[in-house]
Amino acid sequence: MKTKLSKSLIVASALAATGIAGAQESAQPVMVEIKRLSMDTALTIAKTAIDTCREQGVQVSVTVVDRGGHPQVVLRDVLAMDLSLEVSYRKAYTAMTFTSPTSALEDRFTRPFSVGKVEKVLLSAGGIP
Repeated sequence: MKTKLSKSLIVASALAATGIAGAQESAQPVMVEIKRLSMDTALTIAKTAIDTCREQGVQVSVTVVDRGGHPQVVLRDVLAMDLSLEVSYRKAYTAMTFTSPTSALEDRFTRPFSVGKVEKVLLSAGGIP
């Protein structure tokens, strides 16, 4: 019993020292809720993008990424080139990273002191945001 009690006191002391024990009393929450797209919503977004492009006579690939930039839904239309898979991922990743359509980022990195090229980031004009 004595060793369990002393281990509990050590753990409690460590928690108190790091502020974890009192975190509930402070303004900063211990846990943060993160909203995520459901699979059905991500699929609806991707399918709507495919249908919109088809109406314009273009066959494309569409990628919907989650908050971490990981593909959640990937669709490639029948005649879309294989390269369009990588392009759609990079556009989705870039839009997620900058919380902006890639078409709005076209001039963002052409001025002096702009951010250089970054792997996975695709800055382009036009197209579907």
